[in-house]
Amino acid sequence: MKYRNLTKKNSHEISSLVIATGCLLKATDFTDEGWVFFVKVNQPIEIENRFNEGFISFGAFLNDELIGLITLKNNSHITQLFVTKDHQGKKISSKLWGMAKKATNKTQENKEYTVFSSSLAIPVYESFGFKIIEPPQERNGIYYRPMKLQ
Repeated sequence: MKYRNLTKKNSHEISSLVIATGCLLKATDFTDEGWVFFVKVNQPIEIENRFNEGFISFGAFLNDELIGLITLKNNSHITQLFVTKDHQGKKISSKLWGMAKKATNKTQENKEYTVFSSSLAIPVYESFGFKIIEPPQERNGIYYRPMKLQ
């Protein structure tokens, strides 16, 4: 397993991983319109735009295949944390979180992090120390739980 920074050059791989893994949540965390929106905002061009806006991303690779990733906005808000179904439960998300946290601690003074968690990821974020801070929310047809780590 290799871990490294992701760049715009990885946009197609990121898109494929996010959409394929997001399918696991389709029945619980998306309306029909929400799924269409999710797919739209995770197309390669949209991912490239996020890199241009300063988002940072780290990936896990097995035999040169992207199997996990984490993306942060403003060095403090996790926008994506996905691991392929076959590789979940192997501490890949913990390693990716550790990399992101280490990279962002260099530039962030207050070290507060937030995430809008899917229903399935709540236990993962809780294992990192995040706490649910609000009741379930919905935006653009996507259901999530706001969480924070201080």
